[in-house]
Amino acid sequence: MQNVTQTTFSIIIRASLFSGIWWLLTDGNLTAWWLGGLFVLTSTLLSRRLLPPSSWSLTGWLRFLPYFIFHSVSSSFDVAYRALRPGLNLAPVLIRYPMRLPAGTSHIFMTSITSLLPGTLAADLDGSCLIVHVLDGRTPYWQSLQLLESHIARLTNLALPTPDKQKIPT
Repeated sequence: MQNVTQTTFSIIIRASLFSGIWWLLTDGNLTAWWLGGLFVLTSTLLSRRLLPPSSWSLTGWLRFLPYFIFHSVSSSFDVAYRALRPGLNLAPVLIRYPMRLPAGTSHIFMTSITSLLPGTLAADLDGSCLIVHVLDGRTPYWQSLQLLESHIARLTNLALPTPDKQKIPT
C-alpha cells in the first residue's frame, strides 16, 4: 500500500512541477495547454522512468538544510581565504572514500554535495568508492565525509552500516 501511495504522490508532485514549468514558459497562456498537457504527461512519464521515486524524509531535510547552508558558506570563505593568503600551506591528497550508501540517487547526491565541503572536490565515482581531492590532508576530511554521508542517509531514510575502522587512512 505504501508503494502505491508513494508512486501516486510522486506522480502528483512531478505533474505539478511540470505544469508549473509549462505555465511559466507560456506566461500563463491558457490557449497553450493543448500542447502543455502533452508536455506534462510526457515529462512526468519520462521522469518516472529515468528517476524512480525514492523516500525522502522531511525531518532529514530540516536537519540537512542548515548543515548544507553552513558548509556552503564556510567553504566559500575557506576558498577565498586560501586564494588571498600568500604562501599557501597546503598538503593536497587524492583519497578513495568507500561509501556506505547504496548505489543510485544517494551516491549521486553525495558526489554532488561533497564538493561543497571546505577543501574537498569530488573527482570521480568508481563503483561504491568516491574519489575526492582534498586540499589539505591534515584536516579532518574523513570525519567530514562520514558526517555528510550520515546526513544523506537520514535524508533518504536509509540505515548505514557502521564504518570500517581499517578503511580510515592515517
